[in-house]
Amino acid sequence: MCMYSLYGRYNTRKAKVGETLTRGEYRGHAAFMGGDGLLACIKHETTLHFESIAFERGTAAWVIDKYEGKPATIVFVEGNRREWGRHHAADCVRFEDGFLLHFGQLKPGITACIPRKVRSDKGTRKPRNLSKLMGLDQLKAEIDMHTSEPMARIEIVAAE
Repeated sequence: MCMYSLYGRYNTRKAKVGETLTRGEYRGHAAFMGGDGLLACIKHETTLHFESIAFERGTAAWVIDKYEGKPATIVFVEGNRREWGRHHAADCVRFEDGFLLHFGQLKPGITACIPRKVRSDKGTRKPRNLSKLMGLDQLKAEIDMHTSEPMARIEIVAAE
């Protein structure tokens, strides 16, 4: 999760699906703020959707040319702290093409939304597995091997 949710106790809460978050500043660091003014903590590997993405001054020109002003669906990920050479949170965003960018390079004031995940099988009827429903998927066979009858009697009992 983001650094604030790991170490911060005040002014933080979990981000909600469907909520619009604004990129802001908290104690000099980049953070997502909810509509209520609290820090919205996001789990790593959460998908974010930006209607129009913008970057801070100092971002490489090729990054700005390729992504700025366009809608983007990106993933919030944990960066390698050694790679960034800083002692604070190294949260990153990963674009669809795999490019990683430090979260602090996103321009303050831009908004993002955590989209709802839609199941690919939503609306289709799934066949019911009656064996599993009735507990018959865990059968146990007890065979009496100490019988003199030519055909051994097999008793099937549902396992507990």
